[in-house]
Amino acid sequence: MSVMTGPTTDADAAKPHRVLIAEDEALIRMDLAEMLREEGYDIVGRPVTARKPSNWPSDTSLIW
Repeated sequence: MSVMTGPTTDADAAKPHRVLIAEDEALIRMDLAEMLREEGYDIVGRPVTARKPSNWPSDTSLIW
């Protein structure tokens, strides 16, 4: 699974992309987190729903 086209600098290549999962279904949330970790993504948190953006990191982009 690849969402981004790739890092733009060597410094970016060293850092994993950070992902925050917003999914109501616990099983889907856990499976998605596992798949993303296997692909090298850093899971920064897993809120239960997308309804509480104030708890999210400030650099979060919401993708629907």
